[in-house]
Amino acid sequence: MESWTAVAQENELAEKLTVCLADREIMLTRHDGAIYAINNVCSHAYARLSEGDAWNGTVYCPKHGSGFDVKTGAVKGLPATKPVETYDVKTENGTIFLKSRNYA
Repeated sequence: MESWTAVAQENELAEKLTVCLADREIMLTRHDGAIYAINNVCSHAYARLSEGDAWNGTVYCPKHGSGFDVKTGAVKGLPATKPVETYDVKTENGTIFLKSRNYA
């Protein structure tokens, strides 16, 4: 059974925040009042998504401009063609918890 892991406090998250879960770098972001978690590394070429812009539920790679949906990890702009992994998020008493969501 998968378990939830505490990764940050809600008050630490302004626009974006990078955290670690196991051996992965995860970017937390807010959109429409909810918190989303997405793999921080672009699926096209190594670049940290947290260093790119984020707006309207899309985070953009700072290297080549590929966009990724923060809810699903789906590609929203080339040159990337593979989605990035997203993570289930919950908050309890001001603490943000993550659980991995696997994609085929």
